[in-house]
Amino acid sequence: MTLKNSFLASLKENNKRRIWLWIVSLFGFLLLLPSAVMMVISQHKNNMDYYLETFGETVGEQMVRSNLLADLKRMLDIGNSDVWIFAAAFAIISGVQGFSYLYNRRKIDFYMGMPIKRKKRFLVIWLNGVLVYAIPCLLGVIATGLVLAGNGLLSGEMVLCVWRTYGILLCLYLGVYHLVILAVMLTGNIIITGFAIGVLFLYECIVRLVIMGYMELFFKFYSYRGYSTNPILSPFAILLNYQNAYRESQGNAWLTAGYLLLFAAVSGIIAYACYLKRPAEAAGKAIAFSKPKPVLKIMMAVPVALLTAILTADVVGYDPRIGKENCNVLIFVMAIAVIFTCCLMQVIYEFDIKGMLHKKHHILISAALVAVVFLVFRFDVFGYDKYIPEARKVESAAIAVPMDGYAYYGNEYWNDDYNYMSNEEYVEEYMYLTDVGAVNQLMKVSMDLVGSYDNLQQLYEDTDGIFRRITVTYRMADKRQVHREMIVNLADAETVELLDRIEASEEYISGAYMGTSDILGEALSDEKQKVTMFYGNGTYQFKLNRQEAKELLTEYKKDIVDSSFKKHKDSVPMGSLCIGIEKQYGHYSSYAQSEVKLYPFYENCTAYLKEKGYYMEHYVNIEDVERIQVINHHYDLEQEAQKQMQEEMEITMEATAEAVYSYEEKEFGKFQRMVRYEEKEDMQAVLEEIYPQSYIYDTWHGNRDYDENYSIRVYFKPDSEVGKDMEGYAEYSFRAGKVPDFVEADTAYVE
Repeated sequence: MTLKNSFLASLKENNKRRIWLWIVSLFGFLLLLPSAVMMVISQHKNNMDYYLETFGETVGEQMVRSNLLADLKRMLDIGNSDVWIFAAAFAIISGVQGFSYLYNRRKIDFYMGMPIKRKKRFLVIWLNGVLVYAIPCLLGVIATGLVLAGNGLLSGEMVLCVWRTYGILLCLYLGVYHLVILAVMLTGNIIITGFAIGVLFLYECIVRLVIMGYMELFFKFYSYRGYSTNPILSPFAILLNYQNAYRESQGNAWLTAGYLLLFAAVSGIIAYACYLKRPAEAAGKAIAFSKPKPVLKIMMAVPVALLTAILTADVVGYDPRIGKENCNVLIFVMAIAVIFTCCLMQVIYEFDIKGMLHKKHHILISAALVAVVFLVFRFDVFGYDKYIPEARKVESAAIAVPMDGYAYYGNEYWNDDYNYMSNEEYVEEYMYLTDVGAVNQLMKVSMDLVGSYDNLQQLYEDTDGIFRRITVTYRMADKRQVHREMIVNLADAETVELLDRIEASEEYISGAYMGTSDILGEALSDEKQKVTMFYGNGTYQFKLNRQEAKELLTEYKKDIVDSSFKKHKDSVPMGSLCIGIEKQYGHYSSYAQSEVKLYPFYENCTAYLKEKGYYMEHYVNIEDVERIQVINHHYDLEQEAQKQMQEEMEITMEATAEAVYSYEEKEFGKFQRMVRYEEKEDMQAVLEEIYPQSYIYDTWHGNRDYDENYSIRVYFKPDSEVGKDMEGYAEYSFRAGKVPDFVEADTAYVE
């Protein structure tokens, strides 16, 4: 009983020095949590009139309540950022304030003279640091529940949601709180403690940034997929991962709380062990323990020097992948960074500027480690760029190809919740190729291709090839994922054969084309969703109803199973089925839009479009055209003339640049030839060979390049519907090698 009273008395005595923390905590949580809920409720009530007018009284009220509950649940589960920031900031203040007596030798002597065991003193301070947060946060949660109850929103689900929020907030606090206590135990000065807190939170991020930076700098097959600068050993990272997973309907709050508690337990145990071994004379020193000082110094100097080199490489243009390999500047800045960091930390250790001359061997050790790391990446010691996973160790693979550079109607991918996904994310989610042999062979061909050039710059300058980058994800049998980004030449016969083999597989088709998934069909079947549907060919748009869109999508699924890389390569889209989803948030909306390209060899789609009257043999109907203007820029002649002029001028580089500028000012357009066609026969011949540029420019399947010398403008009749939609005219291009002979003759350059 006496022991219990003594412990409670110690708690009360310690709390007297924390009154201001109690006030801040109470004020913060009683303000932040309930006010965040009230703001969400107020926003939805302000939108009530809009819903009532748009959907009627009964449906409108139901929609407001449904949206309100969904937003409240989302806000409480994912959390209000202000609340997370306040919790973390309060943990830092509480941890430093509670054990700040360790910075002062007089206070240490005073406490050591009291009849209280060291372990008990730690427990008292620690527990008060938890209570000063947990109790006000609990009151804030209760106040939040009262606000919900007062507005008739307190259901069993919302009660569970509120308490779940409280649990995660408390676990987050403990993780940050214990990490801060550890920083205090390792240091003897509040300023150095501040630096230590920053290092503990950011060190892993910096190391990851260095690794990713050097992989990107030196490895030709590096893919950013699978790598992140987000730390694993951080309470903030655990919370962030939960928030990201929650947005994809995959977050597990209880598992997140478990991870946070595990992190808090480990960091707390380490902090407590340091507390027990911390010498009393550590007060006022930079670092409380002597033995770790050299290790900490080296651990700081190495990543700082390597990171400095990455930043410098970006400034000076050092990139060995493209042949810019002069690393003298990088060696110099790394040396300076190592010396500066080691000297600075030694000065901090000793609180004496003369200390920078001490422990010089630490500089040599740090420099040696920096050199080793740099050379390991520079010469790919571990064979990253040569590694291809063994097929027997791979369960499946996914290939993400470049999205068409200029999709006309939008080519976004979305998930089941109609939230945007990148094409890499989409294929990783839905594509499971089992023909790993074809993928590996493609990797080998790519490695041989890259190895045949001294550097990537030479490869990019090779005009005989059509080079594209694709991302490969290997799902290993041991549950790891291996990511690679390879370069392929679409003009290479073996590459085309391998791509044709891969793209013709059912696994590729079901995972690469969103039109084959059930997502679009479900969106069309959901009458609650506001969906827009039309078929367009870059000039005309035909509005479809839900049934027509469903039927066209069904025909597309029949056709796409017979597609392949070669078939797409040799064809140009005849049009696109475009499906868009509008998600309402009161007066605000978000959009998800997907374009399903349709090709002439899609027989079922073609037949369906003809049956419905939407099919067009060409992209423009001559009945809507008033005239056509064609310009041949003769860029080849202009470039040749400019090159010849530069070769003939034997003057300084500065003067040459000035002369070239003068040439461009005076001679630009000299080689241009323009012609207008108004005769129906001529216009029809032109219309048969023109394409929307988005369908033939910068496409994945290649071999559909447009003739860059020609620009075509079609002027529509003012009274035509397409003329109104296109604001009078539209731009088109000729496909390479498909310019009509009479157009070439009419626009030929003549002196």
